[in-house]
This record gives sequence, structure tokens and C-alpha cells, in this order.
Amino acid sequence: MNNKDKYGEVFTPSYLVEQMIDDAKMIMGNDFFLSKRNIFETGCGKGVFYSTLMQHIQSSTPYIMNEINAEHESILHAHIPSCRPHDKVFICDLFDMVCDWKLDEKCQYDLVWGNLPFQSGGKKFVPGLATFHGNDSAVTNPKDVVTIWPKMIHVLFEHVLKQGGYFFGIIPCIWLKKDRACIYDLFVKQHKLCFLKVFHSYEAHKLFGYKCQTPMCYVMVQKMNQPSTEDPMDQTFSLYDADVNQYIDFTLLRDYCIPTAHASLFQTQVVHIQNTPNYVSCYDKLKKISLWKQSIVDEASVFFNQKSHTRLRDHIVENPYIYKVITGASVNKKQNNELVLHGFVSSLPGLYYGIPKLILPHKRLLKLFKDESGTYSCYGRDMYVFLCPHGIDEINALEQLLSTNKAIQMIEHGFSIRMNFIEKYVFQYINYDLK
Repeated sequence: MNNKDKYGEVFTPSYLVEQMIDDAKMIMGNDFFLSKRNIFETGCGKGVFYSTLMQHIQSSTPYIMNEINAEHESILHAHIPSCRPHDKVFICDLFDMVCDWKLDEKCQYDLVWGNLPFQSGGKKFVPGLATFHGNDSAVTNPKDVVTIWPKMIHVLFEHVLKQGGYFFGIIPCIWLKKDRACIYDLFVKQHKLCFLKVFHSYEAHKLFGYKCQTPMCYVMVQKMNQPSTEDPMDQTFSLYDADVNQYIDFTLLRDYCIPTAHASLFQTQVVHIQNTPNYVSCYDKLKKISLWKQSIVDEASVFFNQKSHTRLRDHIVENPYIYKVITGASVNKKQNNELVLHGFVSSLPGLYYGIPKLILPHKRLLKLFKDESGTYSCYGRDMYVFLCPHGIDEINALEQLLSTNKAIQMIEHGFSIRMNFIEKYVFQYINYDLK
């Protein structure tokens, strides 16, 4: 097992650390790092954060480096000059280290920063791995892989970071909507989000030497321990917008996702939402398809995809007890980006058969399919449906609403946390107004 799989070890380029330092000084003030009484870094690798900061900031602030991989111990010690006797290296597991601390050693650090390991204990499964390892359960169903960064963040906030101190880290973007690990709530509701810059999957992949395949970000959060309320205030923070090549003031509405692109466009929508009484979003009407029922597939007789000689929509079904089931879609670039439905016909229907609806069958592109008579049903995942019980007029109005350039830009590109898939949370920003 290599160090990436074992420890989640992916080294940070120094120019990215320089960018983080520059952004922190610009937004938080030139003396941000100089004003800190001590700094703690976990998962420090070969010490690029330490060495880069020392080159840019002339400070005597004590700096603690924590790293689990003992291979790097000598390199880390070599970074520390003799004139900085208070800087230390601890080669150990963060969780063991914190457990060994005495009570008066906890919550003492003004700044906790670094590039947190995303997972440890093996290679996390992604569908692409099944191409050559489909029969290897160690690859398709790994047992010991742990997504470690959320656990580390909770420990850092609870035991390492002092009240009023700052967390400044590189982490995946999955927390930009309400998540199972509650990082969204931790950053947005319990503490104060200061600024955020997002890198899409292709940018992150290049930044980290083609060893990072997920959208990632760097984010600064101040530990504030805000009182918990049933109706927390909207929070304004600095969000980087690549469209204007600068940070903008972005207002995050309660429980809304944080856009990963086109921040200025989303901010105009925020103002619209705030000024719209009884606002109803498309998110409130959207249904996500998540159905894996093998019996439906077992009863299938004909399958359709882009390579099929016939199309699912053209297939004639004369038996009233045979159903058309959509599982996804692709586009035929040779036929003017024609939408090609994937699926099968089966003696068992999938979801929402018999209901007029507008289907979004493509994982990445906003391609709309109108099922005016409810002839089709749905099966699989990463597909969305608007149910339209009022029929064709409702379907046409919704299609018109979602076909504007603004809606397409927001839905296809505005919120990407898993490769480039369309995410349901972005529909929070689109008004369900079918006038």
C-alpha cells in the first residue's frame, strides 16, 4: 500500500500555500500571521506549509508540526533553523496526540492550518476502478478505508483551536451543502465562515500532480461558538468568483448550498430571494431518483443506450403491462446533441409511472425530457424529476423556466462537488415561478 492510500498523503505545491497566505493577508489583514501567538499544523507531510510561511513572514511565533508518517521526520527537523527553538515536530497520530494532552494543553492554538488527508487505510472506491477490478472485492468494497478529514476537523475545533482562533485548511468540497459529517453546520452555524476559494476537479487534479480527483477548496473559519438558535442568521463571507477574478461579499441563506462557480450570479439570486415573499424554490418540487430494485431489471426484455440501433422513445409497446424505464441519458454529438435515453422495457415499472413529469435524465447536462402522458418510469440514480400533475401546461412552463441561459449556467456549472454531476441543491436558488 502506498503512502497516498495508507495515509491520504498528497503533497501541496508551495505556490498554492503562497496563494493561501496572500489571500489571508488581503482579506484578514497584513498582520494576520504576525498577530498569532502560536500555530499548529497537522498532516504536515514534508513541511511545505512551514517552509513557505517562514519565507514570507518574519515572525517568532512558535509553530508545531504534526505528521503521522515517520519517513518525513528528518526532513521536518531539517526545516527548523537554530534561531527558532520553540518550533517542534511531533510524529504521531493526531487523535492519540490530543488524547495524551493534559486539560491545560487543550484549545491553546490561535491558528490551525494545513492540507488535511482526505482518507486513510486504502483506496476509496470510485466507479472507474471497477473497469479493471470488477471481481476484486478489496477494490470494489474496501473495508478499512476511513474518510478522515471530517473527524480531524471536529477534533481540531474541540481540542486544539482556541476560542477566537482560526482554522485555515484545504479540504474536499462535499461540505458545501448540509453533509452527514456536519461540517457545514460546524462552519456556518456554530462558528464564523471568513473566506472560501473553490477548485473544480480538473483544477484540483492538476494542482496536486494528478493525484486528486475531487473538487476541493481552501477555507478559513473563526471559532466563535455562536449560540444555537432555531433560526440562525444568514451569514456573509468572502467567496472567490473566477468570473471577476476576485473575492465578493456573498450572503449565505439558511441551509442553502454554497456555489462553486458564478458567485456573483448566485448573489443576485440571493437578493431576489430575500425580496420575494413566500419564496418557493425548484428544490422544493424536485424529486431525486434513487432506486435499485433488481426485480425490475430481471423482468427487462430489451435494453437501450447510445449504441442501440433503435431508440427507447421510438420503441412501440403494445402490451399495457410492459413499461418503458429510463435509467439515464447521453447526447449524440453527430446528431446535433440529440438526447438519447438509456433504459429498458420491463414487465415491472420504475418510479413515477403514470404521472406527467419533466425528467432530467443526464447526469451532467441540463437536458429536459417531457413525459406528458406518464408513459415512462425511472430507475437508477443521479437523475431528477419534476412531477407535473396538472399536465402539459405545467410541464411547458417549467421547461421554459429551466431553459434560460441563467438557469442552465447555474445548474450545469454553479455547484459541482462530485466531478461535474448536476446536484439537486443548486435548485434552491431557482424560483419555482410558472407564470
